[in-house]
Amino acid sequence: MKKTKLPFIIIIILCLINYSHSYETPIYSSSQTTKCNNVTVNQTYSEPETNSYSCATTTIWTIDDGWDNGAPDITKRAILADDYTTEYGNFTACSLIIGIDVRLTIKSGDFIEINDDIINEGDIRIQHKGSLVQKNNTANFINDSDAIAPVAVYKKTAPIQEWYEYTYWSSPIENVAIGDLLSFTSPYRLFRYNGENFSDTVKEDLNNNTLVSGRDDIDDDGNDWELITASTIMEPGRGYSGTLSERDLRYKPPGSEIRKKFVGTTLNCGIINITANRNDDDPTNMDNNWNLLGNPFASAIDATLFFNQNIYDATTNPSGVLEGAIYFWSHVTPPSETTNGNEPLNFDVNDYAILNLTGSTAGERYAPDDYIPSGQGFFASFSNDYPSNTGNVVFTNEMRVTGHNDKFFKEGKKENKLWLNLTSDNGVYSQVLIGYLPGASHENDGSLYDAKRFFSGDSAMLYSTIENDENEYAIQAKGPKKLNKKEVIKLGLTTAINIPTIYTLSIDHFEGQFLNSEKIYLKDHLTGTTHSLKDSDYTFTSEVGIFKERFEIIFKTETEETETDYYNSDHLLSIIELQNNEVKFSVKGTNKIKKIVISDTYGRGIIRAHQINKKNYIANLASLNNAVYIAKIKLSDGSYVSKQFIKK
Repeated sequence: MKKTKLPFIIIIILCLINYSHSYETPIYSSSQTTKCNNVTVNQTYSEPETNSYSCATTTIWTIDDGWDNGAPDITKRAILADDYTTEYGNFTACSLIIGIDVRLTIKSGDFIEINDDIINEGDIRIQHKGSLVQKNNTANFINDSDAIAPVAVYKKTAPIQEWYEYTYWSSPIENVAIGDLLSFTSPYRLFRYNGENFSDTVKEDLNNNTLVSGRDDIDDDGNDWELITASTIMEPGRGYSGTLSERDLRYKPPGSEIRKKFVGTTLNCGIINITANRNDDDPTNMDNNWNLLGNPFASAIDATLFFNQNIYDATTNPSGVLEGAIYFWSHVTPPSETTNGNEPLNFDVNDYAILNLTGSTAGERYAPDDYIPSGQGFFASFSNDYPSNTGNVVFTNEMRVTGHNDKFFKEGKKENKLWLNLTSDNGVYSQVLIGYLPGASHENDGSLYDAKRFFSGDSAMLYSTIENDENEYAIQAKGPKKLNKKEVIKLGLTTAINIPTIYTLSIDHFEGQFLNSEKIYLKDHLTGTTHSLKDSDYTFTSEVGIFKERFEIIFKTETEETETDYYNSDHLLSIIELQNNEVKFSVKGTNKIKKIVISDTYGRGIIRAHQINKKNYIANLASLNNAVYIAKIKLSDGSYVSKQFIKK
């Protein structure tokens, strides 16, 4: 797809684990500001002429005395008169002044958050995973330092196996030349992406150069990636692609993270606009309109706020220009001559990690969280419904956050979400997510909720399907009200692997009350097998082909008792923890408790009681650890209720 239609010489690895641009408010240079005097504790400070609103008080840092007016907070201007490192503590302040010859160092995982202006008369060093945040959209970063390159932001690549693996970069500093970042990289391995040139009206099979009408998410004429020179300035908000060099890895073992450094004078801040484009070659609007973007700040940004700002909706957000999901490259599969692309060898598009409002699917066996790290490039698609072929993607200070600048992992949420993995004994990895979210339906809700998966030719992929929709989905959102034991999730398999292969379909993880409570079965229509995925993984074999109706996820077997939907059962069942490890279970109404099963979150029954026939039942749970459990109760009328509880 877009990015993988890279030649083998431009095949890419995920940028970071762990535009002509314009500003609505000016970024001041030293010629536009009054140079601040060197600040000392006994010195009277005179506020420079900026757009900064007035801070209520000031606190000054020296190594000998610490903060002279208490630690900074949102009401105080912070002035660094001596070197400061976040080993002394993270802080939030109204505004920040870094004095002459003073160095500010933000350590890995640490942050400094400033609501308004930052004036730098010294120098700033931001380590990998460190964050410097400005929150006010009208805030300025003012360089008033005499140093040639007073600002440096250090970033590390993902683990690199070979020097020719590519990374998507985006600069957090103004006027950085890509050759300064990738100083040893060949000039023939530096690229930018031109979305206007992407055209996808024909497709091929297994990179065989036989083209037929259709779409394979590969640029038909191979001119979407454009060579750039080492002197090319990295525009804020745009993504760029470049390899390392053999010199970078000369003394490093395979799998090393390689540190690189952005250097310059001024950190990007405020409101940043980057032009995005729609290719208009497909009159049916079935192709994608890829643009390579990037986080322009020295901190992570909240992806949900980015979506809210930039996703097009004719009624609620007519200025947005994007369609929905964003894609991060996370290389794991070796290049192959049978993977579709414009070159003899190409990488597999299954290696893309995908993020939208529903959640994320993993690429390199880890998934993005809900944040985009600093320096990270990513692909997004221009909306087919936007009334022009060009528009602005907008990044703002308000999107910036103080953490989440390190790795792509996701914390659990209350919605019911199920992640499934397809793996094999010869290296296949493909993940899907099905989530039940307010605002979603069982239909195609667009890529903000339902993100497509693309097949590159010679591997295998797992996907979900939507009725009366020909697309394959890596992420699918459904409406939460329809989630009950009758729910069916349809899964498909496409494989071009023609050697004997053992595939495994398994649960990666799940969250939410319903999925915690229920058995999760995989139904294989080809073999007639129904298998409990909570009990064990499912292994199978497959011929080459497309099998869109082979698998289903179901929540009850044909022989299982018909039970009532107990997804919302708080009004029927109460659970109260008593003393001495005893827990009281009570039901309301005319029903009585007939039997009870207490299970762990994997659905394994631990305690059972039968023939109770009472409205209240007290169980002694002294044998159980402090953890989350599910009580599943059969009532006297034959119906069932269930509820999750924590044994303390």
